[in-house]
Amino acid sequence: MIRSLKKTNHPCACALCLAAAMFFLSLFSVPAFALDARVEKAIEIAIAVANDDTHGYASDSSSRQGDPDFDCSAFVCHAFYRGGFDTIYEWANSRNMIDYFRDAGFEVITGINFSTSAELKRGDVLWRSGHTEIYIGDNKLVGAHSDTPTQWGPNRSPAPGDQGDEITVEKYYNNGWTTVLRYKEEEKPPVPAYKPGDVNGDDAVGADDARLALRRSVDLETYAEGTAQFLACDVNKDGAVGADDARAILRASVGLEELS
Repeated sequence: MIRSLKKTNHPCACALCLAAAMFFLSLFSVPAFALDARVEKAIEIAIAVANDDTHGYASDSSSRQGDPDFDCSAFVCHAFYRGGFDTIYEWANSRNMIDYFRDAGFEVITGINFSTSAELKRGDVLWRSGHTEIYIGDNKLVGAHSDTPTQWGPNRSPAPGDQGDEITVEKYYNNGWTTVLRYKEEEKPPVPAYKPGDVNGDDAVGADDARLALRRSVDLETYAEGTAQFLACDVNKDGAVGADDARAILRASVGLEELS
């Protein structure tokens, strides 16, 4: 519950203005993504590239890294790199990418029955010698592959962009896959007790907590629902984090509000 205190000419009014200025000035810095959001971000990026016909397939080294085209391994590594994993897509290829993904926290899994997608999980990277794609769930894959005959002509990449169905989301098929690269989710500890408004966990409610709550309200911070930080932000307990929560936290930080 939030209780507003009686309005007076409070001596902390100047502090309120100063604190407001502080967190608005620092609001728009580089966004931070939580660890458990990176695979979803990679999938989102891969699908967006597949839906953008300015990107096509190329196998030559000068244009296979998204400028504007990709080959299969550069496409997969680019998506996970943009999602937040250290997959070094500029130098990756289907021969060395397994090492990059292993170093980034992925398990290398063999022995899966690839005749159907039943044993696959959303975000799995499917690999065989010479080709790789991403399983995105719902019996679908996204990947870069050449289906335009002229791709294999003298110039390897006769024109930039999608000259056919070169980067696509499509129904799952078994392309001779032998290996799955699967991110190993860390076990999440139980949600600890939290103090409403204490977003940074320093056992006090201050202007920095209001800044973090406001950043979460516009998706510049990622606190998953149900975590201690999310619950500390959601001081009005409506199941969401908004500017009203940040305002209440800021008021509490200078004694103009009580949080419970």
